[in-house]
Amino acid sequence: MSAKIDNSVIQDGFTLYHHMIFFDGEGNWTIIQQGLNENYKVARRYHWISESLIDYVIEPHKGIIGNEKVPLCLNMTSRDSEENRKTCVDLIKEGSNLIKSYTYQIMETNTFEKLDKWICNNRLNSDSDNFLEQKHSHLEKYEMPQKISWKTMDELFDLSPTNYEHLISQKGVGPTTIRALALMSEIIYGNRASWRDPVKYNYAHGGKDGVPYPIARNTYDLIN
Repeated sequence: MSAKIDNSVIQDGFTLYHHMIFFDGEGNWTIIQQGLNENYKVARRYHWISESLIDYVIEPHKGIIGNEKVPLCLNMTSRDSEENRKTCVDLIKEGSNLIKSYTYQIMETNTFEKLDKWICNNRLNSDSDNFLEQKHSHLEKYEMPQKISWKTMDELFDLSPTNYEHLISQKGVGPTTIRALALMSEIIYGNRASWRDPVKYNYAHGGKDGVPYPIARNTYDLIN
């Protein structure tokens, strides 16, 4: 589930390539995953700790460490995506025929006014100095995926998921399905998904030579 969340439910452009899980004697666990953005050769880490985990799909991370915030990061774990998540589940329960109808509606001319208004609301600030934001400044919207697995949609309809976690945990539900459902939820029902990158902080504990920085004892004494 943690891999599904960090690879698909949070779509920040970082693909997981490293995953570790640690247990203690009482069964508590910690997960550390690392993802790579191959285009810009930067990485970030995702930290999960069981003792602070309340819900797998609602802001489950203890911390997400990276050097840059990514613009237009689809974050379905955000509390701000709650209504969008609920609508995604409702869409699946309506069946693939209705979802196909919504897909065609989004792509037809008579929805351009809605799309234009929505694109305008998601426009990026072109004056940003953030290097990742400059690289992505042309991305003003996310589009309906070109290929949607209707077989997966039918299987989900037969399953009738009880909640969003149940939905995304199914085999075949990846970034494309999650993104398509989020788009339809927002365009058709007006339930906006969060586009705020959930990266929380970054820090440095040593140089590139692998030698840790010395502890600033005087600073710690002042703080304490």
